[in-house]
Amino acid sequence: MSVQKPTRELSIEETLRWAFDLYMRNFVLFLAPVLVVSLIGGGISMVVSDYFASIPTLDPLAGEAALAQVWDALVASLAALVLLLLAYWVMDSLVFGVCVKLAADSVEGGRASLGVAFGSASRKLVSLLVATFVVGIIVVFGLMLLLVPGVIFAVMFCLVVPVILVENVGALDSLSRSRALVRGRWLNTFVVFLVVLLIAGFVSYVGMLIGTPFGVFHWIVSAVLDAFATPLVLILMAVHYYSMRAREQPPVPAPAPPLPPS
Repeated sequence: MSVQKPTRELSIEETLRWAFDLYMRNFVLFLAPVLVVSLIGGGISMVVSDYFASIPTLDPLAGEAALAQVWDALVASLAALVLLLLAYWVMDSLVFGVCVKLAADSVEGGRASLGVAFGSASRKLVSLLVATFVVGIIVVFGLMLLLVPGVIFAVMFCLVVPVILVENVGALDSLSRSRALVRGRWLNTFVVFLVVLLIAGFVSYVGMLIGTPFGVFHWIVSAVLDAFATPLVLILMAVHYYSMRAREQPPVPAPAPPLPPS
């Protein structure tokens, strides 16, 4: 399949094939940044969980000094956890932007460059952080209500990252733009992302099973396998964005028939 910008709306099958094709063409380029962040995140999770497990439980019968010591350790751990989560959120948003930019450059027909993608994502990092935070809050709130509103919000705002990177808009404007792009195609958008999320979930489950025999190093296996699936979701996001943009364009007129011979 030749990689070029879609001139019409893609079907669900075509969108999936485009995403897989882009991934296979630039496999290492997409995998490398996600793998680095995935390993860092897995390591952070393991260290934090081990540290919390090492904190002794609060014993009401213990002395005041012992209780104060445990409490101070717990507060310090929670503060460190918050800082680590913030760091991981920044890294995650950055690598999401990098992968989407790589996919967008590939779709645009240019040469995908990790340096260019990193620079573009870095410049838009604040917008990416704000947008992902706002969308996350909205989706979680919707899930807490009746589950279905959360799914609707997730579909509605699923294109904020490519909108920010390709159209160079701010975080809040990206929300309304994403909603406009998927309007009338909510079911298609839901099905496309459901397929890939199921694949990513299956890969994560397999990683958990394979990693179990490795004991304390099981997180490495899980992080590596998760890193293989994550770029596909991000590439699909970019391809679906261009498919929805193509739907907005007027249809290309058919070529005029040849004139009859005189």
